[in-house]
Formats: sequence, C-alpha cells, structure tokens
Amino acid sequence: MKNLAHSASFHSCEKTAPSKPGIKHTLRNRRRTIAQTARDVALTMDFAFLLDPERKLLSIG
Repeated sequence: MKNLAHSASFHSCEKTAPSKPGIKHTLRNRRRTIAQTARDVALTMDFAFLLDPERKLLSIG
C-alpha cells in the first residue's frame, strides 16, 4: 500500500504544483529518476538463493 500512496502522492504533487515555469517538469523528472532507480535495484538483485530447484518455487519464509 505504501508504494501506491507514494505513486498517488507524486501524481497529486504534479497536478497541484505551482505554475512557476519548470516546476511540473522538475517533478516529472524526479519521479522518472526515482522509478528508474527502483527498477534498476530490483532487476540487479539476485534471488537465486531463494529458489528451491526441486520444487521450482521461491521461498521467502
């Protein structure tokens, strides 16, 4: 739920941002940078240690 709240927060900030030139553009760029960083972190993680090859399942607990 927290991620959804952050996503909604970003969209809300963009819609209600002051009309100063560049503010919405700056917020949009920050949101894209954060999203790309999160994607990069997720894709570079090695989850092999969680795999049970016999059962073909990921174990998280």
